[in-house]
Amino acid sequence: MTPLQTQLLTSLGLPLWQCTHPERLPYAPQPVAAPAQLLLVVGEGERLPEQLLADLLRALMLEPGQVQQLSERDWRKAGCPVAPATLGFNLEDSGDLTWSGALPLTVEHKRRLWSCLCSLTIDR
Repeated sequence: MTPLQTQLLTSLGLPLWQCTHPERLPYAPQPVAAPAQLLLVVGEGERLPEQLLADLLRALMLEPGQVQQLSERDWRKAGCPVAPATLGFNLEDSGDLTWSGALPLTVEHKRRLWSCLCSLTIDR
């Protein structure tokens, strides 16, 4: 079933069949995606360096599937969602993010970012 079909059956009050292996059945209900533990919002036209992403994953002990990257435009269109750690890079208006800075990271930005990451991992 597509997400639209699932929503239709839900709104009609009909039972939904949940399959633990939807990849085996082409029309099975879509599994609910787990929310991201780390949301990276990057300004338009910017790319997050792969080494920085790898360092962030290592510092927060996360798997790549627990990270979501959005451009600033897509993030705003989605209503500015947040995650347990929401980091912004080269944003026009950072809003209420866990941390925001500019690429390439200056020494001061790095210091503030790693300080923020330390507090996030300690609060877990």
